[in-house]
Amino acid sequence: MKKSSGFTLLEVVLALFILVSAVSILTSLHLRLVNRLQISSEKINRIFLVQKNLFNFYLKYPSKDKPSVEKIENPDIKITTQLVDIDRKSALNDFKDFVKIAESEGEWKSGPDSINSKMTTLVLIPEQEKKN
Repeated sequence: MKKSSGFTLLEVVLALFILVSAVSILTSLHLRLVNRLQISSEKINRIFLVQKNLFNFYLKYPSKDKPSVEKIENPDIKITTQLVDIDRKSALNDFKDFVKIAESEGEWKSGPDSINSKMTTLVLIPEQEKKN
């Protein structure tokens, strides 16, 4: 009897099982990576909006100490920007007549979680405000 040089059915099934397992693991990892990339991209876009709002607040010194609240629908985010006086215990207390602290906080939902991003900068008080 002549020996066959092909693969047995068991060898083919085992090779297919290994191949399908490897492909499914790689697909699962790829989907997780794409999901994390999308979440990171959304977070970066929203942080950029908070930063942009703080920058605009910095350029246009507000005449009132009232917080500025901006709600953006697409992407859904609430940004609150306000001037804060320098704390008496702060090392910046010597400069309280010249600068104020501007704080900007963005709040948004990402899936079931609520995410906050807070940014702070110093704002020079305009000359006309110093006199009042």
